[in-house]
Formats: sequence, C-alpha cells, structure tokens
Amino acid sequence: MKKIIYLILMLVLSISPVYAYDTTTYRIDIPNNFKKSENNDYWQSEDEKVSANILIYTEDNTNNLDISSFEKTDLDKNKYVKELEKNFDSLDEAINLSNYSVTLDKISSYKAIKIDLKSSYKISDEKDSVVYQRQYITSSKNFIYYVTVSSSNKDSLDSEEIKNVLNSFKIKDELIERQQEYLKYYICLGGIVIFGIAVLILSIKTTKTENNITSNEVEDKKTRKATKKQK
Repeated sequence: MKKIIYLILMLVLSISPVYAYDTTTYRIDIPNNFKKSENNDYWQSEDEKVSANILIYTEDNTNNLDISSFEKTDLDKNKYVKELEKNFDSLDEAINLSNYSVTLDKISSYKAIKIDLKSSYKISDEKDSVVYQRQYITSSKNFIYYVTVSSSNKDSLDSEEIKNVLNSFKIKDELIERQQEYLKYYICLGGIVIFGIAVLILSIKTTKTENNITSNEVEDKKTRKATKKQK
C-alpha cells in the first residue's frame, strides 16, 4: 500500500507544471518549461507561446532601504528612484530606451517598485532587436531583491504563467516591521479618542449634575416662597 501511495505521489510531482526553487533568501515557483542557467538565478523559457526570461538577483541592504514605506504620491521625489533613473540615463548609448516608467506596485504580497521599459539595439544595419522588460524591486531587513522578466513579446509579461511565478515569490528574510509602528500609532490614537470620550461623558455628567443642583435650588426657593405666603 505504501509503495502505491509513493508511486502516486511521484507521478503527481512529475506532471506538476512548476517546481519550487528555494534559496536562503527567497523561494519561488518556476515553470518546468523554463531552463535554469548554471551560473546564476536566470531562467529562459523553452515554450514558444511564452517567450520570456526571468532573472532574480539579491544584494545586501546596507543602507536599510525600506520600500514598504514608499508612497505613490512621493515617488517622483524619492532619492532611491532618482538614483535608479540616473543609472538608466548612463546606459550605453547603443541601447535605445523608450516607454520607461516607474510606479509603485506589488510582487506577491510585498510592496515593490515596478519598472517597465522597452529597449532596442541594432544587431545589423537593417535589423533592431527589441526587448520588453519589467522589474520589481523590494526589500527586507537584510536584502534587496530584483526580479526581472524580459521578453521580445510584450504580451508575455502579462501572461498567466508569468503572473503565477511572480505571485509565488516569498521572502525568507525578516521583514521590516512597519506594521508594529502603525499599530503603536493606532493604539495611541485610540487611547486619545477613548480619553476624549471619557472627558466628554464626565463633562456631560457634571453638567447634568450642576443642572440638577440648580433645578433643585430653584424648586427650594419656590417652596420657601410658597410657605412664607401661607404663613
């Protein structure tokens, strides 16, 4: 019976469309039709329908970059984004960059900088090579992650296969705990609100008490006057 179960499991694994690629810093599901390079985390599709390449690169987060703190409204003023743009401007003049954009998005559940660009360069006097690229940059406590998808076919970047790959991306390093800072803020804000409500209730009670006392005093005076008249 155990042998049968084992064989069934092996069969399921063998026909699975993806496999888990696991490192010390991240984990991702790679389609079986993508062939990995021997030297780095680079995969090339062997499927003509989805002609794409995937490159993942990590570096030490020496400057404590916290992309989770980036906001869309401040992206054009962000120092890190400006530095990225300078790097693109300094590329080889033989490479023609166009349709360049930087936005704030997500890769899996992580906030990320998303860079879309189209690059072209001459491979002969009569022919240009065109490549569409989409890069996601995100960070953890100790690392910065660069996940880049490239293709000669723009539609491949938005294919379900590539979307599934990106959605499977998991960071294994410790995340920057900004949520705790927000939690402290909301706890503090909640405390202020509760204190304000308590003061308001106390004020209302005090006002009611004062009004009751005043009403009682008025009634006492009326009673005294009535008593004097009777006398």
